[in-house]
Amino acid sequence: MNSFTFDGINSLTDLGVYVQKKDVFSSASPDVTAQTVPGRSGDLLIDNGRWKNGKISYTCAILTTDFEAAARKIRAALASRGKTYRKLADTYDTGYFRLAAILSEIKITQNKFQDGIFTVEFNSKPFRYSEAGQTERALTNGGTVTNAEAFSSEPYFRIVGSGSIVLTVNGVQYPLSSVNGYIELDSEIQDVHKGTSNENAKANFLSFPTLSPGSNVISWTGSASVYMIPRWRTL
Repeated sequence: MNSFTFDGINSLTDLGVYVQKKDVFSSASPDVTAQTVPGRSGDLLIDNGRWKNGKISYTCAILTTDFEAAARKIRAALASRGKTYRKLADTYDTGYFRLAAILSEIKITQNKFQDGIFTVEFNSKPFRYSEAGQTERALTNGGTVTNAEAFSSEPYFRIVGSGSIVLTVNGVQYPLSSVNGYIELDSEIQDVHKGTSNENAKANFLSFPTLSPGSNVISWTGSASVYMIPRWRTL
């Protein structure tokens, strides 16, 4: 039986729900503005540098000895977690997950005396993330990291050391000053911090590192050890 897992809640083992069908209503699409130009045939395409959200829907069935209790449990479990992005995985696409939210009604229809059917729709961020890219790894200074996916990733770095440290990714330098013990660099949210403390003032750069498809060379200067979560992703 197929199932989905949303924020750690498995539809089959925790809610008694199995998935009959998965639909992808709209896949991720690029955000591009078509601009008309007087006197010029054909639109000018302006890339806005982002991908749009998509929608994923699961048609689900429940078999239970107490339909009303099961329906209440399902609605409460999903609706209570649905208003913010959370991890969504399923048995159709093993090894990958998405970040998704539930922004529409969960309506459960009683099919027979104790049977029920419903559809749950998720509003999903555009990328699918590889489970293999979520583990922190220690880096070798000057070593190469291979991105096997077709899209660049936005990694997380934990840099352990003190003083001035310059992280270099694919020839681009990211200087950090006055590091005290460790510092964290998160390309996904474009933030430099140490735990809950804001450390952006110690970052002497504007753009954040990405890991391109293929080989990526990472090095650093200063007394430090560098750890990374690569966050491999694809559409």
